[in-house]
Amino acid sequence: MLYRWSIPYDKFLYDDRSSGHEQKVEVFLSVIYDYWITLYKDNSKAYTAITRLAYKDFVFLFDDTDELISQGKAKTHEVPEGRVVAAFGFSKEKKHQRSNYRVQSYLGPTSKVFGYLGGAYDKGHFISDASGGPKEINLFPHKRALNRGWSEEGKIYRRMEQTIADNPGTFFFSRPFYNDATYRPFSIEYGFVLPNGEFQSRIFKNI
Repeated sequence: MLYRWSIPYDKFLYDDRSSGHEQKVEVFLSVIYDYWITLYKDNSKAYTAITRLAYKDFVFLFDDTDELISQGKAKTHEVPEGRVVAAFGFSKEKKHQRSNYRVQSYLGPTSKVFGYLGGAYDKGHFISDASGGPKEINLFPHKRALNRGWSEEGKIYRRMEQTIADNPGTFFFSRPFYNDATYRPFSIEYGFVLPNGEFQSRIFKNI
């Protein structure tokens, strides 16, 4: 199933030493942006209402299906839950300590919010707190072992997060893959382009 979501990123990164980091990323993003949207629509097989939203210097592509319902363009059973298609931006130097209370209190206790999933999920962030990510739209059901670095995959995920946080100005993205109508992704693609041009991406299971 993952092949339906795959993108050959290496084909869109170019080595032009006359261009700066942000210029290279701009060209890279101009191509993959459309891929993200097209692949999401192809795999959703439902009505979509993708909009671009900016939060604290980060960009979220969001499928605002509630808007379709409110306008009478679709019925509830015809569309997925409102959910993130992709989130991206440049990492910032962290200037505050994370408030666990704010995350835990938002939406209510995690055990109740995601209890129907079996209790093995945290309120994860598409854009990590360490990289300057917001709350609200940024939260999703994140497999606890992955989010907390308990599993082997989780250790890799956390190392990637730390690399991004340790290198302010790094372009990075998080792209969820869905196989049902909920906002819980079955996998998450996480990637970055460091200021020195190094690119890395990996797909992590979230179920």
